[in-house]
Amino acid sequence: MAQESYADYSIIHKYLEQQSLHEEELQRYKDNIRDLSESLQAAQAELDKAKEQSGALQGQCETLQQKLTDRDNEIRRLNGTIASLNQKIAGMTKGGRR
Repeated sequence: MAQESYADYSIIHKYLEQQSLHEEELQRYKDNIRDLSESLQAAQAELDKAKEQSGALQGQCETLQQKLTDRDNEIRRLNGTIASLNQKIAGMTKGGRR
């Protein structure tokens, strides 16, 4: 009977050791999940901030593109005016020499 009691104690002791190891491992996994979740939330916040900045830059780019288009159109209009004036001057110069 002493043998059985020692065997029972040994089994119970091994079970408790395994349970303790299991709880420690489970806690490590929970800690790891918590750390990963915090990292994920920080990365998500950083991504959201980058998206906001990208949207702002996109808006600025569109505004500058519109200004560039407007100025290009103004330059074309002024070039047309200059060409027209040059033709009138050339016509007056040629007409005055005759």
